[in-house]
Amino acid sequence: MKTKIFIVQILLLTSMTSCYVQKRKNMRWIIEPYEFGVPEKYDPLNKTEGGTKWVMYKHNDWLTEIWEKNARGEGYSIEYAPASDFYEILKYYHPNDMLKSRVKYTLGVTFGKKEFFDEQGILINVEDRDAQFEGVRIKREDVLEILQKAEVFNLKTGKHSIIDNHTIRGERLTNPLKTDGTFYRLLEDYITFSFAPAVIEDGKEITPPMWYVRVKSFDQRINYLSVFNINAHTGHFTVDKSEIIMIPPLHLPPDD
Repeated sequence: MKTKIFIVQILLLTSMTSCYVQKRKNMRWIIEPYEFGVPEKYDPLNKTEGGTKWVMYKHNDWLTEIWEKNARGEGYSIEYAPASDFYEILKYYHPNDMLKSRVKYTLGVTFGKKEFFDEQGILINVEDRDAQFEGVRIKREDVLEILQKAEVFNLKTGKHSIIDNHTIRGERLTNPLKTDGTFYRLLEDYITFSFAPAVIEDGKEITPPMWYVRVKSFDQRINYLSVFNINAHTGHFTVDKSEIIMIPPLHLPPDD
């Protein structure tokens, strides 16, 4: 099959980028949805019946997914934020049900503080995942704005450009989607983020820091992969679009 490549260049004005930075100060995703340094227990409501089954439930537009315990007795859960915040919280638990680690995550990129606890619930280590973005002007929130302007999705209305009426994880990928945690959970199979820091040689920047966003979509019986290449200094980006063979995702919890 011949690959078709389309290049689109869009310039983000400096004033627009500055507006994003100022706006973030008052947005909900800056506020921690849990108390830093305070551990939690695995499945406190015992919905998994002692860690023997997988469960999922909603609370205040958040969607919680708790996996059954593995062979070592360790637990794992994911909390999906509403579409307006668009991220998830990954949590791992010791065999005694005490929280082992906790971090915020957006489609392949962690951010915020990653916390590590011992089996007694004592905070033993903290990783600053935002350190990787030091000196970078275009943050995760700005990338979300870019994707909305490109009409990949709309965090307010739930509309998206992926595919209509496709079944994923036992649910229909309708358009629009609900704007609770379901929005992120269903779209994460089609959109991935990655971040590459700047390449420095002899104190000089050779390659700027870059955001890469891969979006799988379906149109007129053809599967497409659109790759957004975003300069993390300026916000300038290109989009490479090509035909692909869509492979169904395998749903397994990531390594902690």
